[in-house]
Order: sequence, then structure tokens, then C-alpha cells
Amino acid sequence: MKIWNNLWLPTILGCFLIVDWTMAIIRSRTIQPIMNSQGLIAAGDSLAEHRLSAFLHLPPSEVLEAVKNQRFAQQLKAASPLVKYLLVIKMVGAVGGKSDFIKYMPDALVPYVPPFELAFGSKFDTQDLNRKRWTSEQAAVVFDDLIEKNVSFSSMIPFLLSGFTCAVASSLSAESFQQLAKALKQKNAPLKEDQLSCLEKCLTFHGLASEVEDFPPELVLSSG
Repeated sequence: MKIWNNLWLPTILGCFLIVDWTMAIIRSRTIQPIMNSQGLIAAGDSLAEHRLSAFLHLPPSEVLEAVKNQRFAQQLKAASPLVKYLLVIKMVGAVGGKSDFIKYMPDALVPYVPPFELAFGSKFDTQDLNRKRWTSEQAAVVFDDLIEKNVSFSSMIPFLLSGFTCAVASSLSAESFQQLAKALKQKNAPLKEDQLSCLEKCLTFHGLASEVEDFPPELVLSSG
């Protein structure tokens, strides 16, 4: 019996692997491309099973139409990163203006928006920006333009505030810098070590050491 196992078990397992590999090829060849919003919405329950090739010929306008469906927008969480990125790129080509691009972007696709697509953030509606959970890299692209647009720090969500750069913080007046610090603390914005270091330097530069209670607690620990 031991000899049988040694000789035949690897052969049997190998056969199963070959069958599985062959079926994978057959399935990949029989996958029909998705060509419209109805087909995309219908695929929502099985997005994780779809290969990137199924979406390649999908018109951008059809993607935009599909993401307006709330149930489908939630199902996008199951899609692969490559599919999510492709759908984002298609949405860029579907909208007439940058503001619509942000307005209709599902939460599941937000992390896959290339930061360069967020340049000229002054063209975006601040309320639409405030509805998304941006990465710090994405927020950094938008932050400078929002400052130029005179958007108050207190009106920004934590994920936008976390995009402040040292260049911007250093250019603020003492009053504006203090407003930024207060907003960062009140909104509990996630901060990186280099941002904390920058805040500490600006605090010293503006002579605001006595106002340290207005700053994020992480900065107080760092200063102490």
C-alpha cells in the first residue's frame, strides 16, 4: 500500500491539477465581454470572478451610468484592484468636467484615483470632496488648491486636512496656521511624522508655544 501511494498519489494529484488548469483556460475563453451598464450591473454579484479582459471594451459612458446604481456601487468592493483602476480611468473619460468625476465616484474606487487626476482641485465642489475618504497622497494634491480657493480648514473633513504640506503650512500667517492646527485637532486628522515635525517648527516660528493646547495631541507629545 505504501508503494502504491508513492507511485500513484502524485500521478492522481497531477491529473487533478491538469483538469483544473484546463477548465480555467476554457472559462477564460468563454467569458463574454461586458459591453453596457446593464451587463456591468448584472455582473455585480460576481465581480471578484471576472477577469480584467471582460471590462476592456466597456464604453466609459456605460461605466458612469452603472456606478449611479447604489447597489452596484457597493458591490464594487469585491472587484480586483486592476478592475477598479480600469473603471476609474474609464470614468475619467466619461465625464464632461472634473466636478462630475468626483461627484459620481463610488467609495470603493476612491483609493484608486490617480493623484494627478485631482490636480486643479479648485474646480471641484468642496462638498463632493468632503464626501470621500482620500489617501494622504490624494489629499495633498487637492489641499493647495483649496487654500487658494479660501476654503476654511474647519469645513474640511479629516482626510482632506491630512493632505497639508509643510510648504503650505509654512506660508500661512500665524492666525491661519493656528486655525489649521485647531482643525487638525478637532477633526482628529491622521498625521505623519514629517507633518508633526513641520507643525512643531511652525509653532516655534510663530511663537505659539503658549497655545499648544490648540494643537494635535501627538504634537504635544512630540514637543514634550
